[in-house]
Amino acid sequence: MTDPHSSTPDAAGDANESPRLPIAAAVQPRQIFWNVIYTVLCGGLALWGAWDYFVTIPEREADHARFVEAKETMEDLAAAAETRTLTSEETEAFLAAEAITQEFAEPPVPPAAYDRAVQLWLYMVGCGVLGTPFFVWNLIVLPRTAAKWRLDEDGSLSTPEGRLAPDEIAELDMNRWMAKSIATVVTADGRRIALDDYKFRNMDRIIGALAQRFEPDKWTLEAKAIPQPEVVADAPPKEGEESAEQSAPEPDAGESRPT
Repeated sequence: MTDPHSSTPDAAGDANESPRLPIAAAVQPRQIFWNVIYTVLCGGLALWGAWDYFVTIPEREADHARFVEAKETMEDLAAAAETRTLTSEETEAFLAAEAITQEFAEPPVPPAAYDRAVQLWLYMVGCGVLGTPFFVWNLIVLPRTAAKWRLDEDGSLSTPEGRLAPDEIAELDMNRWMAKSIATVVTADGRRIALDDYKFRNMDRIIGALAQRFEPDKWTLEAKAIPQPEVVADAPPKEGEESAEQSAPEPDAGESRPT
């Protein structure tokens, strides 16, 4: 798999081209897509949790209580019928309790003790109160943040933290670029401002233009790494082999060695 931040050998020739300025950032489409997905997912889970909490769990509790009460009534009246004749009211009560038990194919199981806590804290609070607003907030904030990133013709960089003149940009730290798609601008007063290509489109072009200013021999305008020539040290001769100096014939007597 090809690294998106690595260049082809002939890309080094593009390093001397001038960047087309200005360059404005925008939100990466995948950021919009995933934040919409997570918003819908969290909202759906929150509604499901609320339905279980307010409707399903109370119904299960009520069904279990009705079944248990009807079963106990039947058992009590059946025990009484063994010693005496039941009254008409008791007979009707027995038949009504029996009808209740026959409503269920299987005895209803009460909710687990943790069911309410899970629906409340995980789904209603975690997904609904915290999760859904967080992703909606991302959908609002990310475009506004992206609009604040801009590299102008004079080399100044506009960021969410303010505008940096060219002489205020002291260094571009590319240590995390290849692994995390994040480069860091180091200002003259020591501040570090992250440039995140995963969140913002065209950030690779901004980073590439800045990299051309500081390390033009290492990065292209698209912030792709330029392959560097490898320096190979002279390998020692293998066992049984002689070096060129050792294998050179000795000069005859009277001949002088070349100087």
